[in-house]
Parts: sequence; C-alpha cells; structure tokens
Amino acid sequence: MRSALVNHGVRVLIIAGCLGHLSFASAAACEHLTGLTIPYTEVSSAISVAAGAFSPATAQDQGGSVASFTVPAFCRVLAVAKPTSDSEIHIEVWLPVAEAWNGRFLGTGNGGYASALSYKQMADALQKGYATAGSDTGHSGGDLRFGVGHPEKINDWAYRAVHVMTDVAHLVIRSYYGRLVAHSYFWGCSTGGHQALTEAQRYPDGQRRNHLGRGGEQPDPASHWLSVELAGPSRA
Repeated sequence: MRSALVNHGVRVLIIAGCLGHLSFASAAACEHLTGLTIPYTEVSSAISVAAGAFSPATAQDQGGSVASFTVPAFCRVLAVAKPTSDSEIHIEVWLPVAEAWNGRFLGTGNGGYASALSYKQMADALQKGYATAGSDTGHSGGDLRFGVGHPEKINDWAYRAVHVMTDVAHLVIRSYYGRLVAHSYFWGCSTGGHQALTEAQRYPDGQRRNHLGRGGEQPDPASHWLSVELAGPSRA
C-alpha cells in the first residue's frame, strides 16, 4: 500500500525516484564516512551494499524469520549516539548512490515501545530515491522495562532519539553528497505518529522545511499520547 505524507493538510505522495548503479566514487566516499566527527556520536560502520536482496541481521518478518528486502545499491551507515551519560542510541542511515538520490530525506519511526527499526519503510524509501534513517530509540526490546531507574532512556525513547537521529542523518547526508537535504519527511504509525508530532513541537525551527507524515489510511489514537507520556523535562 502506498503511503501519503501530510503537510498542513495537503496530501503529498512519495514519487518513485530513478535508480542508479554503484560507482567507484560513491563506494570510496561511503567507507570514508567512518571518519566523520559528530558531537557525542561515533560512526561505527559505513559499507557499500550491492543492489539485490538485503537482510539486516535484526530484521524479522511476522513468522520470526530474518526478513529480506529488495534494495538498490546504497551506502549503509551505522552510528551510536550518546547525548547523555545513560544514552546509547543506535542509528542507521541508508544512502542511495549519488546519481539516484532525489535530494530528499525520509526519517522513520517505531511502533509501541519497540526498538525495532522500520526496515521495510527504509527499503521502500531507497527504491524511491530517498536517503533514509531509523533508530532503536535508545534501548532494546518491546516493553518499558528499559526505563526503570533510567529517566534519560525514557527521554531518549519519548523524543530525543528521533531528533538526534535526524541531526546525525543530515550531517552524514551532507558529507556523502556534498550538499544539503532539500526537503525532509517522516514516516510513522502509532508511536511513530507521536514521534513526528513531538519533533515538530519541541524543535519547530528544525521542521520549517519538513513534512510530517504517517503510513496507513486512518489516524492512530496512539498519536495522541503526547499529554500522557511525552511531557518531559527540558530539551537536551
């Protein structure tokens, strides 16, 4: 099912971008991204992935098996951000080759309390020419046990991880392509809905050129958890 992005009531469809082939210049630039200096963030890996079937080790399908996605050639960047002493946010940034990039960025959200990245949406974004990113929101697992005695990890899940992920992705994109992102979008459902809204509310200046969206056809009530679970302390 094709998803629509919503910007101030206007439905904007993701348009399929043209695909490209991996070039030597892109491959060389990809591996060099591990040398980037980003505040409180370490780029732990940057590897070129060939076009075809791709299976992230942590991605599972509904049956519990390792999921596989068809992708164009891209640069896969892994990073770990530690904005506080109790933070450990794992981030992935996927970059289509330069000739295939449409100049745009699509951030992806999570569901419930789950740490699982939205790999399917990231793969779909690559096919359409987007640079894309996701994070584990700073924890592992699908319940709230990670937050017991760890208020900063709750803040990471509630709002900070998405903002850090977006900042890191924009810096990686600028370094890889040598130019800024023209437009940023966000895909999310359930928790992904409140991630998008919270990012816009806490960091409005950063969202002036961004377009917040969600997957599916109907709004999810979970998008309205803001007053219940997202009222946090000051921004980091």
